Amino acid sequence: MQVLVTLALTMISGTQTLWLFAIPLLLAIGMVGLLSANALAFTMASAKGGAGMGSALLGALQFGIAFTVSSCVVFGGSATPLPMTLGLLLPALLAALLSLAGTQPLPLGQAQPEGA
Repeated sequence: MQVLVTLALTMISGTQTLWLFAIPLLLAIGMVGLLSANALAFTMASAKGGAGMGSALLGALQFGIAFTVSSCVVFGGSATPLPMTLGLLLPALLAALLSLAGTQPLPLGQAQPEGA
């Protein structure tokens, strides 16, 4: 959450200082490997019978979102850090909203009710 706040403040301030932008970027990119691998493992554990299809769908979504965001950043130009800030902030906000809107996940090892 601190990264989101820092990126939002950087975007609003219009600063040209590299360190103010580089440190949150380092934190955001550094957590991708930690978070994405664990999120994929939890998702596959809950999918059981459809794990292959779920893995394919998640991979396609990841590459699709990455293509869309990076294309928008490129078209935004490089005169200011605004396009890159938005490229980090908007997907993070979307992920936070989807996380809040989602249902509570079952703890690992707990059986799903019949018909679910």
